[in-house]
Amino acid sequence: MKRKLRSSVPCSAEELLSSAESEVLSKSGRSKIRSLIWSFGPSYGIVSSLPSALHVHVDQSLDSLKQYLKSGKTESVAAGAGDRSSCSPPFKSFKNSSRLKRSDDHEDEATLPEPGSETLNVLKKLRAYAYITHLCVSHPKSIFSPSDLFETVQSLHGSLVLYDDHFVQSEVASLCEKWWKEDFPGREIVISQSLPYLLSKSLAEGKKTDVHRVYTLREAFTLFDYEDDSIEDLRLLIVRCVISPVYLKTKEGRGFIAFILGLNRQLLKEALVLIRSQIPFGKKSVLEGYAEILFKAWRGSVDFTKEEIENGFLQGLVEGAIFAQNKQLASSIRRVLSGFVCQRATSGVDKLLFRLAEPLLFRSLQVANSNVRHNALFLFLDLFPIEDPDVTKEEKDILLEKQYFLLQKLLMDECPEVRAVTVEGLCRILNLFWEVIPSSTIIKLLGKVIDDMGSDICNEVRLSTVNGIIYLLENPQSHEIMKVLLPRIGYLLSDPCLSVRVSAADLLLEVGQTRTFQLNKVVSLDSLFSSLADDHERVARKLTRLLIPSYLPSKVTPKEACNRFFSLS
Repeated sequence: MKRKLRSSVPCSAEELLSSAESEVLSKSGRSKIRSLIWSFGPSYGIVSSLPSALHVHVDQSLDSLKQYLKSGKTESVAAGAGDRSSCSPPFKSFKNSSRLKRSDDHEDEATLPEPGSETLNVLKKLRAYAYITHLCVSHPKSIFSPSDLFETVQSLHGSLVLYDDHFVQSEVASLCEKWWKEDFPGREIVISQSLPYLLSKSLAEGKKTDVHRVYTLREAFTLFDYEDDSIEDLRLLIVRCVISPVYLKTKEGRGFIAFILGLNRQLLKEALVLIRSQIPFGKKSVLEGYAEILFKAWRGSVDFTKEEIENGFLQGLVEGAIFAQNKQLASSIRRVLSGFVCQRATSGVDKLLFRLAEPLLFRSLQVANSNVRHNALFLFLDLFPIEDPDVTKEEKDILLEKQYFLLQKLLMDECPEVRAVTVEGLCRILNLFWEVIPSSTIIKLLGKVIDDMGSDICNEVRLSTVNGIIYLLENPQSHEIMKVLLPRIGYLLSDPCLSVRVSAADLLLEVGQTRTFQLNKVVSLDSLFSSLADDHERVARKLTRLLIPSYLPSKVTPKEACNRFFSLS
């Protein structure tokens, strides 16, 4: 008949260990064991005897397990190894054993091993011993000395590769994890096998909690010699993290990848090759994850990481963003580069971007190939203003003038796509940097946009002109000069292209919401009424929204509103 633990009566170490073998298989039994052990005080005799008893029982169980495996009396722990991935850890893959699995529906009933199964009996005991050791290590009153428990923890950890049961592996790994976090003596000895297990578990199950566990143990990964062929399996697991969705989606996962990139030069090279291969197919979230990872790794203190990322990777990305054969690939590359572009306030980033882009970018904006010019333009707009922080103000001003000249030249590019991108990009630049751009340069550039781009033969260029101006008006400092320039493009409300007319109506709505503008000076009322009556429904609806506050304000009486309505009709 199965013996039950009684939390109110302390028992001997032998009795506790014997009873725990079956109790540990159920939630209620584990709770009883925890309550009992954590109720012990420093004066209890079991406190001094339990660590030595644990060590003896663990060693005996491990000897038995090794003998069973060697003699072939039980199922081989290597069974099914051929089905595992080549990236599996250097130990048996974890799996749920139905013969040792506890029942969540019947918490008070222990699931016993099949009769005659010696290995399962031993694994059941080891699981109980690992759990009890963990409780001793975690005791709220810290009454158990870590030095007394160390040999037990070391023995359990040293045989982690032999356990063919998920629960035993998880119990031992949790014990070693606790030992490392508490910074107990010899922690580097009891982490080398539990780390690959936890890493493999996080990749196989894809749970954020497992990623968090790996992240908190990241410093332990510095203990390995990554030049040693014996840890090839661990290297493969680490590299797999680079493409694992659960690692890329979580902040701690991205932080872990950034950390491991600084562990070894060859490991870094392999990871960068893998990241590069994912760029053409990566989703937005994945590419943004790589952008964050690369910046964090570059910002770290490891010299070879900076060198490899700058010269071996980022330089190639800049070239790829310019010479990519399709727009989607170029866009994906720029998204990865955005990890650095968005961090320009960080020391050294501006200098890095200047060194990578300046020699190639300005030439590429003027080559004969329109696709290259188009790609280079997008990158140029992302990086604007390109400047060397180490040169004098005069040299910086000369470089800025060169960039303004290129923008003006690109407005007249023979390729309509380049002109369309340039006009919107220029308006974005003026919006962001209005205060630091000379007034004469602003007037010259905006005059070009209004007079030439607004009447361009290409529909897309005219559409980009209107959209760019809408964006520019978000900066109140632009309003004074736009009062003068906007009437020059009022005719776009009658543009032959519907999409341009719709955007022109949006522009009027933006102007109508700004008190500093007089709507009738931008476009005549006759033109508004004509478009309201004759134009497409999409345009008419927007013009209706524009005119209602003036002709049917909410504050007038119903009678006055009716009179205005009849006057309008």
